[in-house]
Amino acid sequence: MIMKPIFSLILLAGLVGGCVSFGDNSVRAEADHNTLLYEDGHVRLVEVTYPPKNQVVDQGSPYPAVLAFSAVQPRLTETPLNGSRPAARTEGGALPNADNPRCATVAPEPPRRVENNEGVPAHFYRIEYKRLDGAGFATQWATLYPFMKRPMTLREWFKISGEKKPFGQAADTQPKHSGDSRTLNPTGYPYPDSSDAVAAAPGQHWLRFENQNVRLLEVTYRPGEYSDVMHGHAYPSVIALDNLPIPKAEDEKLDPKRASTEGIGQAGPPAGMNSRNREAILLCK
Repeated sequence: MIMKPIFSLILLAGLVGGCVSFGDNSVRAEADHNTLLYEDGHVRLVEVTYPPKNQVVDQGSPYPAVLAFSAVQPRLTETPLNGSRPAARTEGGALPNADNPRCATVAPEPPRRVENNEGVPAHFYRIEYKRLDGAGFATQWATLYPFMKRPMTLREWFKISGEKKPFGQAADTQPKHSGDSRTLNPTGYPYPDSSDAVAAAPGQHWLRFENQNVRLLEVTYRPGEYSDVMHGHAYPSVIALDNLPIPKAEDEKLDPKRASTEGIGQAGPPAGMNSRNREAILLCK
């Protein structure tokens, strides 16, 4: 793959089936149903669970977010508190012949009462944007993300900077894959583990967080850059973007007959966040 202008996106993958306290919102106040998994200067990854047959008060979030769903969600009754209005939200669809993963974009959410009257929990992930890059990314990317100035793996960054946690990364947890084994997602990804993007193209794919259920990747292609090698993504994913315009990429597909899913399931920004100057923007697919 070769990219023309530079761009960056967040990829939440692996959607197949004690809380750390930061900030002053629902992650700290409601740790029983909002669990902070990862945070850096740009984004936070929060796991949200609303128990079945239960009612909770969610203190809300000051940040716009992309919501990622890996299962059909129960119907929730959400009642804003203190006379506030519900947050604007735009829903995305699913891929053909699949109910999930799906995504939605949501504006900052006010405190609200959340009621789940069904017999299964609501469970999803929030990618919260502490800062929206917007159109300013085109001129400020080198200042905002110094590591984008040239291709650089995590291990190279450790060596050059002398730091242990580059840009908020918790640890160097890149999985070690053997050459021809097919163990990551054999039914959905019939290719060798070694071709997975995290292992095959570490110069463009930085693993920010990973557990047994989900992983968070930050993806960057610099102007005129090819990926390290031909690679794929082993898990169903939700892609979250906060900078425009999105440059076009030239993809060389290993399986040219495989149908493209470009644009399918996409959700644009919530109402009120697609300003004319496009400084405030959020998109998922």
